[in-house]
Amino acid sequence: MNYKRAFTTAFITLGALLACTSAGAAKKAAKPIAGTKVASGEFFDIYVQKKEEKPGWAGTDLSLGIYQSVIVARTVKHGTQRLISRVEGINVDLLDPKNWEIADLNNDGVQDYRVVTEVTKGGCQTSVARLWQIERERFTNGGPELIRSVDNKGKPVKNCIGQ
Repeated sequence: MNYKRAFTTAFITLGALLACTSAGAAKKAAKPIAGTKVASGEFFDIYVQKKEEKPGWAGTDLSLGIYQSVIVARTVKHGTQRLISRVEGINVDLLDPKNWEIADLNNDGVQDYRVVTEVTKGGCQTSVARLWQIERERFTNGGPELIRSVDNKGKPVKNCIGQ
């Protein structure tokens, strides 16, 4: 009869040990997000960190800023996920929240985002869009039809070439 008691005690101890190990693993802390929070949507936050600044082409006062963006998305299928990508801007500070826009750009009922990627000497701004793909739970390129150019007064123009 003692072997039954010993077996039961060992089984309960092993179960408690496994429960403690599982609970400890589940509470693993996520690495803090580097960068500046520039925008927030209903289910995502955008953080940006500047990686480097390169001088423009010879004879111009253009500068190319290279940034890393981290989008923290809270999704049904994947839980909280970090989507990391490279973002470049010509003569634009992508650490400034005014250069980011959160809106439903393709009328699917889900928020997307737009980011200014170039500002000309005359103040004309070109922006590109990233659209949330519901079935894939990821942002994808919005395509050429969602590129937006506005002059220095905010009026839409066909493009910023020569402005």
